[in-house]
Amino acid sequence: MIEEYQEAVQELKRADHSIFATLKYTRTMDVLLNVVERLVKSIGLSMKACLIVAKSEGKLEEIPENSKGREILFRELFPDYSSYADIYSKLKKVIASGDYQVTEEFRKNLTIKTRIDGCPYDLNVEMVHDYYKQIREFVKEIRPLIDTLDD
Repeated sequence: MIEEYQEAVQELKRADHSIFATLKYTRTMDVLLNVVERLVKSIGLSMKACLIVAKSEGKLEEIPENSKGREILFRELFPDYSSYADIYSKLKKVIASGDYQVTEEFRKNLTIKTRIDGCPYDLNVEMVHDYYKQIREFVKEIRPLIDTLDD
């Protein structure tokens, strides 16, 4: 199995633990951002695994080194999964913004307020949980594609 895919699954497991164990008892901005970083890494590795399969099938010559290039190429080659690339892009922008304001830290409604592309954006625990579910579904959906390389 492709190493990137295995790493993506492992990152997803770490995010799962952070969401359902750590975040349950420690509702801080740092923990929430750590979960977001793990989700970004998981979906990024999954997209790279898809590109590796596409390369092995001769659909592309080279996989870009930078994440933006891989994202663009992924959108072109796998248009059915573009919604997952949207999630990837949005969460990367949250991390890259670096200017966070936190509300209700240590409480149920922990929310990180930041700006994405000049617009205010609020990210709360429930949204991160929804993103986790969607990314988990994406990783499951691409498994048959990844398995074709092993055959």
